[in-house]
Amino acid sequence: TGMRRLFFFLTVLLLNAAPLTAQNADSLAGTYLNESRWFELADLYAADSQRISPLLRDFSKAILDQMFNRPRQAISSIRTLLSRHQTQMGGGNVASMMFLMATDYSKLNRQDSAAWLLETFLDQTKDSPDFPLRDQARRSLDVYRALSAYRLFETDGRQRYELPLRLERTDSTGALFMVPCSFNGKASKACFDTGASYNVISTQLARKWGLRPVAHGVQVEGTARGEGDVVVADSIRMGNLTMRNVPFVVLDLQANNAHAQSLMGSLELIIGQPFLTRFARYAIDLERRAVFLYTDTVETQEKPTLCLPNSLHAKVSKNGRVMDFAMDSGSTTSSLGTDYYRDFQSEVLARGKWDIRGTAGYGGVSYNSVFVMPEVSLSIGSMPFALKKVEVVAMSSHEGALTRGYGRLGNDFMQRWGRVEIDNVNMVITLTQKKTDK
Repeated sequence: TGMRRLFFFLTVLLLNAAPLTAQNADSLAGTYLNESRWFELADLYAADSQRISPLLRDFSKAILDQMFNRPRQAISSIRTLLSRHQTQMGGGNVASMMFLMATDYSKLNRQDSAAWLLETFLDQTKDSPDFPLRDQARRSLDVYRALSAYRLFETDGRQRYELPLRLERTDSTGALFMVPCSFNGKASKACFDTGASYNVISTQLARKWGLRPVAHGVQVEGTARGEGDVVVADSIRMGNLTMRNVPFVVLDLQANNAHAQSLMGSLELIIGQPFLTRFARYAIDLERRAVFLYTDTVETQEKPTLCLPNSLHAKVSKNGRVMDFAMDSGSTTSSLGTDYYRDFQSEVLARGKWDIRGTAGYGGVSYNSVFVMPEVSLSIGSMPFALKKVEVVAMSSHEGALTRGYGRLGNDFMQRWGRVEIDNVNMVITLTQKKTDK
């Protein structure tokens, strides 16, 4: 993943510098960082931070604030990290931290501060054109500059909003959550997608409604990597919520994707994490057929069961093994990825039935060597559940975001509960059984 690439060379640097008494804690922290094992890193930091050497301790604190959706704390932690250890970190890690700090300013709707930070970074590294992340910084700088002209995500300030929710069948594999809406005054519907890193509008719909790009070059990943333009909707109305100045990435969702072409009625508008993280918490209530958005929550000391590297991920356990699963209501079905196959290969080979199947997403279709498992038992916190007839990807023709990692919990998983509540402040998920199951 991107985070793994950011920290690849960090471990050797730190282990060589660490005193002997800190080697074990540093080794674990370095492993968790390089393998994107954020929940285990959080447990290690909480239990044993004083045994982690100072550089890696400050580095871990900055990354944990980043991964667990604490942008204000992350800015402070990154500043502390850079002020204490910049000369030890190397250019690649410094560039990564500057880039992450800019994303934190953007999450706080301080687009001007994000732009200033990247502009400063580019100026300071102008004599090193090959310095890491410069190209990405240029693209992001253009986006932040453009968005700084808007007061993004404005609402009327209510404490709770209720959005009607429809379950719309796409094909024989399942259904998606759809929310009726009015987009720039025109009637439409949006896919409610917890797995989307961006709000998305199709190229066809943006052209039909005359939306002009305000910035270019946003990098996205699905089955493959690509780029999209940024447009800003004057308003979007869903239920009793009206939100103004909402940015969307324009993507050609039909390109090289016959499956997506059949679903375009459902995928013209996608509501993703940039919208959802504007609220303290939200709930998908299947029994009331509604999505509830809340602007406040009570802070607790509960251990996180969610993290937010780009899209939403949950802490899933199996036989004492902690895994990171994407929470993806925009995927009709759940699946298990290549990391799961690696860790549980003997079980998969013994119980799974081999097949070749396709996975459709932005960028086209990947063809995967899979083992279909009759049932896999997992848990989130104290809530056990089973995935039945679930695919485990062993190899893929395209190692994209849809097949790597431990897996994703799709819309079929969401539908098994009466209510799924996501707390963006405490980063915990609450799963409530259906009344008929109790």
